[in-house]
Amino acid sequence: RRRAGATMKKHSTKIKKVTTSTIQTQQGAFENWCKEMHNQKLLAVRVQDPKYTDDFWLAKPTGAAIVATENFIHANSDYEVGFMILPIKWYDIVSGKERTYTLLNDDVYIQANA
Repeated sequence: RRRAGATMKKHSTKIKKVTTSTIQTQQGAFENWCKEMHNQKLLAVRVQDPKYTDDFWLAKPTGAAIVATENFIHANSDYEVGFMILPIKWYDIVSGKERTYTLLNDDVYIQANA
């Protein structure tokens, strides 16, 4: 149908063929992100436990993320095969008013793909 003053124009576009080698999957992008996390000096980690009042804890990555190749338990946490695990050290708050922190000595793991 024609409307007053409106005409349809032909338009064509070329579609670029994409191969599977050029497509990065969401899992691949996540794995690349995890591998680069050890270059960060500070991470804010979301706390999902209602018994804690803070929404985020601060952590320092101590190495590159790894994929668990077997089920294991570390520091009372269960890790299953395929979990992306990041080694960290937690920061502990020394003073709440000035928000001063100190780096704890213990190395722990957190699940990056939780």
